[in-house]
Amino acid sequence: VGLAADARSCERIELGAGVQFGAVAIADDGGSAWIQATDETRKVQMLRFDLSRCESLARLEARQGGSAIRLVASGDNVIGQRLGVDTITTLDVAGNRRDAPGLTQSTTMIEFAVSRDGNRAVQATRNGIQLVDLQRGERLSALLQAPLAGNDAIAKLAFSPTADRVL
Repeated sequence: VGLAADARSCERIELGAGVQFGAVAIADDGGSAWIQATDETRKVQMLRFDLSRCESLARLEARQGGSAIRLVASGDNVIGQRLGVDTITTLDVAGNRRDAPGLTQSTTMIEFAVSRDGNRAVQATRNGIQLVDLQRGERLSALLQAPLAGNDAIAKLAFSPTADRVL
């Protein structure tokens, strides 16, 4: 739904019976979106839409490694947590896939963050974080832990604009 006076609203996207939408990531410029769709057989597809022209740009098959997929749009790419087993996955519109090592799904919080340039990601456990280089596909740090009282947990992550700090 376009909220600006001159914005175009797209028709409802129909994918067929039994297909459910999951995670959504809208590009920073608001011009496109990546949408996760899962069918009855649990096959996952990543769909990219041009929001100004209401057109489908790409439909890619994606391995799913777990539930509660989280997506972040980065340029023409989408970066996903839980699109593979214990990985952070980058997909481009051509269908190229690059996996970087992530934390185990049993300990990873759903929230993760990607630097503005799309080169780094940070994942969280209940009381720690781990930095990952998405371009080289390797960990940049061991698990950095902080003492948290009681049932507190890391609920939100963000990079500074220059990616030299994580909050």
